[in-house]
Amino acid sequence: MSYIALIAVIFALVFFIRLKMLRKQVKDMVDQLEWYRLGDSEMKIALSLTDQLLELLSSEINGIIDMEKEANAGRIRVERELKSAISGMSHDLRTPLTAIIGYMQLVEQPDLPEEERREYLSIAVQRALRLQQLIQNFFSLSVVEADDYPLKLERIPLSQEIKDMLLSYYDQFQEKGEQPDIDIQENITINSDQIACKRVIENVILNAIQHAEGAVTISLCMNERTGKAIFSVQNEVDNEHINPDRLFNKFYTGDETRQYSGGLGLVIVKSLMEKIDGTVDVQVNGKMFEVICKWEAVLN
Repeated sequence: MSYIALIAVIFALVFFIRLKMLRKQVKDMVDQLEWYRLGDSEMKIALSLTDQLLELLSSEINGIIDMEKEANAGRIRVERELKSAISGMSHDLRTPLTAIIGYMQLVEQPDLPEEERREYLSIAVQRALRLQQLIQNFFSLSVVEADDYPLKLERIPLSQEIKDMLLSYYDQFQEKGEQPDIDIQENITINSDQIACKRVIENVILNAIQHAEGAVTISLCMNERTGKAIFSVQNEVDNEHINPDRLFNKFYTGDETRQYSGGLGLVIVKSLMEKIDGTVDVQVNGKMFEVICKWEAVLN
């Protein structure tokens, strides 16, 4: 056998061996994919043969596996959050409804003194109004989170809007025996949607009215360095277990007994602020609870 023929045989033998190894590696990859598909393995594709194309192929397949795992984890997380949301919604609706039914049953007692009857009717009406507010919030959140939520940007006199809103809720502060400490810097203007802006201010103030257990401080100022208009509402709360990182989650509660519930008011605030290019943050320091809203200020 000539030298050239010998080399050809060697090359053919090497090629044949390499081809068989590649076929075996591909068969091994197919088996691994089948095990993964059947749920018998959570392992990624592993190679026992060094080959550039096979390494590229396995890398792409492993990327798809990672995406599928992430999608499955996201689906499980969404399902868990949905169940929690439904449970929270049911609780929030059931609580005032149960109270209404209970007080109406008391009112129906024939020998009930008239003074107590009026008191129970008044409580039932308050619970009914709370139930109405919850239902309105559920609807409002669905509208706000819609992609086609309408916005009309215009110059908003933020200082005046906050003062007008505080004036409209003055009686509710008085009913709680609170006299808020107010510091509103004059002539601060922003570009925003007026309806959305009013809703943000209203929800933040209502959150303080509903949950404040002590002094309330409300301020608006202009940060000259950042150019931000900063609206802050600070109040004491009777709860040391509020998690600010989770407060904007739907139906998050500060404790298992639901003594404090963020409800949907602040969730709506966050959704609206994101749509009008603002930011909202919550800071908790002991029993001091602060909601901070920021907009880009318009220089006059």
